[in-house]
Amino acid sequence: MFSRLLFLCLLLFPVSSQGNAKRDDVAETMVGIVDELARQHFENGVSLYKNNLFDAARIEFEASYRLCKEPELLINLSHTAEKQGKLRDALDYAVQFLEVQRGKLSEAEQDQVQVRIDRLKLLSAPSTPKAAPRLSGRKQAGIALLAVGGGIVLAGIGCGVGALLQNAALRDGTPRYRSDYDARVSLGNALNAAAIGLDVLGGAVAVAGVILLALPTSQSDRRVTP
Repeated sequence: MFSRLLFLCLLLFPVSSQGNAKRDDVAETMVGIVDELARQHFENGVSLYKNNLFDAARIEFEASYRLCKEPELLINLSHTAEKQGKLRDALDYAVQFLEVQRGKLSEAEQDQVQVRIDRLKLLSAPSTPKAAPRLSGRKQAGIALLAVGGGIVLAGIGCGVGALLQNAALRDGTPRYRSDYDARVSLGNALNAAAIGLDVLGGAVAVAGVILLALPTSQSDRRVTP
């Protein structure tokens, strides 16, 4: 994500006698914005995890990881996937974490992660399958809304970053034709409006999903065995 943002910055800000310092400042600003977005998604994920809303927590952790690529988030995702009952995903995240961090972990830390990997391999082995709990229609709808809302929010983040890049390009001091300036203003306004709309829509959809998941199970949702 960072490399793509920096590449966009290089395209938007041509080299000039005074452009190098400005380009570096803009690149640093963009990185700071992305870091802040990643931090917010991480904190949301932690809060949802503590409230046992693991489907929503995983969406937030995944959004944070896409933005910052911090390896430690892979362990958060592994634990969250295990809480969801998705043991194969939990195993894949743990293996990926160990591969990325092997040279940076102490021997004791590597052993601890390996123990987790071995345990998840046993639990997810085909010889001992575990049936996923049957969810009510309301719970399934809640999970679906969370997934859709999370996707919409991610799209809004992308539009917001694009709008910020356009705004920064207009302030870099580079001489521009009027038509180019007007085109960038129009594009920035459109991206900003799209970001706001998508964030509001995605947030509303995700909140509706959280509400459905948090509602107590009604009598009609319980399956009675004669």
